[in-house]
Amino acid sequence: MQISHVTLLLASVGAVLSTALPTAALASKEGAVLEARDGNTASCNGVITFEDAAVQWYQWYIPADGPWVRNDWAQGFLDKLRNQCGEVIFWTYNQDSEGQWAARFWTSFFIRKHCIEDAIWLASQSTGSIGGATCDIRSESEGRDSVKFPKPPKPLKRLL
Repeated sequence: MQISHVTLLLASVGAVLSTALPTAALASKEGAVLEARDGNTASCNGVITFEDAAVQWYQWYIPADGPWVRNDWAQGFLDKLRNQCGEVIFWTYNQDSEGQWAARFWTSFFIRKHCIEDAIWLASQSTGSIGGATCDIRSESEGRDSVKFPKPPKPLKRLL
């Protein structure tokens, strides 16, 4: 018995179509604040940084603790951030001098609105979702907390 190329193609298409596609519901933003469930905590602070007229960044400081980040050293959160917001640079997740666990990182200024909140919600689902997240974003001129962020690399000059 010979199996034709058409039969193999139809079987492959059928297998792909029968696979459930992942969906990602987004967090509600209706004036809510972060809620702690099952020991999960998070808050969100962003600072807009202007290196020069052409280079703008968001610097993020996210105090976060609980099983949703501690079980994998926040790698699940980093994965969700990349999926929701794109490029994430200068990523760290560690304990500061006061014992607060926090993620610190930079994103492009041109990220999708509420992508950080959505990443928090999605990353915390397996251990008790933190829903209704809102992020406080300030300009650099409004001052920063005592959180120290690394300077971004200077843009490369094009050689003509």
